[in-house]
Amino acid sequence: FNSTIPPNLNTTTDIINNAGAEIAVSDRWRIWVESISSILERPFLGYGAGTETTWTLFEEANINAVHAHNIILQILLEGGLIALAIMALIGFKAIKNSVELMRNGYSNSFWIGFAILSFALCFLLHGMVDYPLATPRMVCVFVTMLSLCERSVHLYAGRSISVRGHLRSRLKRSRAQSQA
Repeated sequence: FNSTIPPNLNTTTDIINNAGAEIAVSDRWRIWVESISSILERPFLGYGAGTETTWTLFEEANINAVHAHNIILQILLEGGLIALAIMALIGFKAIKNSVELMRNGYSNSFWIGFAILSFALCFLLHGMVDYPLATPRMVCVFVTMLSLCERSVHLYAGRSISVRGHLRSRLKRSRAQSQA
């Protein structure tokens, strides 16, 4: 086994250090520390949407980074506690809906719920070391999974769509008032 490893890379530590991982980890720590100190300056509303604002913050601290490399820190930087609360509610609802689909008992329902729950957990795990919502492709995948989750609950769990029913009843009332 040792004969296949190049002579200058004998340990896992040597391999990681030669790949530049040590620098990447120390840079992430600097980014996260700067993010936390910036968040403490504007905890409620953040600095505004988009990576341009965070890029400016990091540039002022002599850090070459576009975003915080952590989804929670980036959401706090961009929108503060209000944005984090909204995203947490959206995430909680998606996880709740996927668990409901898995408990429903139909084989299709279970696997759709399982896929959505797996996606949510992988998205969060990836988000701990990167900011997946920085690319339009991942935003589209995120929104698609949220809409698939929401629609699947209505199809498989029999939950009615309250907005549609509310609009119909409102339309009926306005027609009745206009005829009277």
